[in-house]
Amino acid sequence: MENEDKILCNNKSKEIQQLVDMKEFYFEKLKILFQEFERYTINDEQLDKLLKQVKTKFSFEQFLLDNEALKEFILLMGKIIAMSDYHGYNKNQWNDYDDKRVIAKASIRQNNWVKNLLVYKKTNNLNNLSSGVKHFIEFIQQPSINLTQLSKKHRGLISKFLLNKTYDDETFFNDLKKYFENTSFNEYIRNLKNQQNLGVLLSFFLNCEEIKQIWNGEKKMIDENINYWLVGANWDSVDKTSEFLNENIWINGYESKYLDEVNAIKKGDMLAIKSSYTKSKNLPFENSGKTVSVMKIKAVGKVIDNMGDGKQIKVEWDKSFIPKEIYHFSYRNTIAKLDKKTKSNLIELVFYGKNQNYFFNHQVSSINQILYGPPGTGKTYHTINKAIEIIENRVVNSDENREELKKKFDEYKQSGQIEFITFHQSYGYEEFVEGLKAKTDGSGNISYSVENGIFKSLAKKAQNKECFYEGLVLNNYKIEKITQECLHIKKPNENILILPKHYIFLLVNLVKRDELTTDDIKNKKAIEYMPSNTEPYMINGYPNIIAKLVEFCVTNIREEHNNKNYILIIDEINRGNISKIFGELITLIEPSKRIGAEEEIKLKLPYSGDEFGVPKNLYIIGTMNTADRSIAQIDTALRRRFEFVEMLPKPSLLENVVIEDIEVSKVLEAINERIEYIYDKDHTIGHSYFLPLQKEKTKEKLDEIFRVNIIPLLTEYFYSDWEDIAFVLNNDFIQEKETPKYLQNTSRQLNKVYEINSNFTKEQYRAIYQANE
Repeated sequence: MENEDKILCNNKSKEIQQLVDMKEFYFEKLKILFQEFERYTINDEQLDKLLKQVKTKFSFEQFLLDNEALKEFILLMGKIIAMSDYHGYNKNQWNDYDDKRVIAKASIRQNNWVKNLLVYKKTNNLNNLSSGVKHFIEFIQQPSINLTQLSKKHRGLISKFLLNKTYDDETFFNDLKKYFENTSFNEYIRNLKNQQNLGVLLSFFLNCEEIKQIWNGEKKMIDENINYWLVGANWDSVDKTSEFLNENIWINGYESKYLDEVNAIKKGDMLAIKSSYTKSKNLPFENSGKTVSVMKIKAVGKVIDNMGDGKQIKVEWDKSFIPKEIYHFSYRNTIAKLDKKTKSNLIELVFYGKNQNYFFNHQVSSINQILYGPPGTGKTYHTINKAIEIIENRVVNSDENREELKKKFDEYKQSGQIEFITFHQSYGYEEFVEGLKAKTDGSGNISYSVENGIFKSLAKKAQNKECFYEGLVLNNYKIEKITQECLHIKKPNENILILPKHYIFLLVNLVKRDELTTDDIKNKKAIEYMPSNTEPYMINGYPNIIAKLVEFCVTNIREEHNNKNYILIIDEINRGNISKIFGELITLIEPSKRIGAEEEIKLKLPYSGDEFGVPKNLYIIGTMNTADRSIAQIDTALRRRFEFVEMLPKPSLLENVVIEDIEVSKVLEAINERIEYIYDKDHTIGHSYFLPLQKEKTKEKLDEIFRVNIIPLLTEYFYSDWEDIAFVLNNDFIQEKETPKYLQNTSRQLNKVYEINSNFTKEQYRAIYQANE
């Protein structure tokens, strides 16, 4: 926020002051109740009995009647819920506060509260709980470092719109505290009488109308009725910015270019004068000396008139504007209209004083990162963007051509700069780092040799100062080994060819100086340019492979070893046994332990005995499906060494998909809201399942997606608990089967059996979301 004194917080100011002056903990009664719950003696058999009774269709009153012997314990849970959740059962009687205060308007279903409290009582483990109840327990146990906002969805919105970063459960509280310490609210924080009330105080701040409008997306900076333009001001190598500001104008310096674009600028539109360049030093973030794109905003103003000649615009320039640099954006055209939907972040940075958070740059250059989220959220899809951003050190814009990006990705993969693997349960150290491989010769004799795994091979490529690397294949010739003086190349007939490296580099230099061509090498003319002591058969005997080696080297040779980034993409990283796969290398991938870092570490590998370290230009991108394994359950060593980037479902991508009055974005949004509250956010459903509907907008395709993808996924999530599935789909897609004729006369208690309806109607689809409207 630019001027924090404008935040008056009229709707919460009285409550905030009372809280600041309060000497006791705001939720002291609830804290005492929960401590009583933690001390209460109850055995696992009794807890299991209660857990079996907690179903989707749940009545707390009936739950009490059915368990008279455990009434005291159940009442204790009921009171905790009534003092925690605005929608808690029997709140008016069981909430002991006169003002009926609660921790949050959490909308956690009553059965979910009871189930999670029972699970916690049995296991004493927060990782087994849904996010809302987990956050409640964290708060009541340590209120000075936790918030009353229980919903992970709200925390995500606060992180995105207020803190301008991706939600991180471990840093969220401190990030928020630092944010408010830099505002006029800091006076309240400093004067707080009881530090246990700090979490409540920050939560009060978040509920100020001015603040809430920002994080819940109600406050829109961008005016939908105008357009936003970036323009240049450099004509004939002269910067005209000062002249334009003094005369309150902007002029198109071309005689016949951009006339239509200038005439399209309307009164009321916003204009910004910019210049684009690159920098590698004096950046406000660590970038290891690499070059980044920079756009300097020199002035902003409002259009007050357009002369209509394609040349001159009258502008009311903001004379108080301070020029600033924006990183990772570059517009080189003299005039550009910014798309309000895809470039909203840039518009806010340029025209509305939003501060650029360099967290995204950290994401781009983060050396170890994992994209995690529910199935169908585009994790593998986005590894292509991430890889190109890292290799080209830039931001991939959302409107870039997807086919071109994929083509680039494939080219980098073909050149050996990107490797893609998938972890699975049987994947091990031998495939990843190095291992022994048995070979049989023509006589049947078995020998063993050490073979490099994919990670070690890629690390050696990234570390290599030359253009070649072990494993490179050209014309069916494979470089098996590189020594200080020679290339050991396996020919198509399996024999080894040894080529002196200085011959190759001599030819490379001749080609680079245009004194020789690769065709000359193929035509056996290269020997004429070589020193007199060169072995003719060595050059003329293998012209095709030598020509290929020279051609490859001319294209890929590097002056320094670290100006080219390499990427290992590990799909389904959480499915592998991390300790077994990484072994001792789990330490070496840390940024501070890599080659060239201050705390550089190299280890001797067990099979080859090679001394091995991980270079700084080798990036690791993992993907993780949270429906398979929660982020809280993965290997602790892995969690500490990777940055986690959350990928969530985006129903907004489906806003334009309407089929027979069925709003598909609302279908997905409603399904996910129900899943989050009766299960958790890790098991929501991604938007990518529905993306085929953008091209094929038919109900038949929608039916196919539901039958083939959505319903089977829900069946897997809820272990065929059809009552939960029916709740998620609002009851209309499945039905209870009639009792078969052979079982109609039995006295035995039968299970309910369900089946999927043979036809889905458009009314059933609309009912999924219309129940919430």
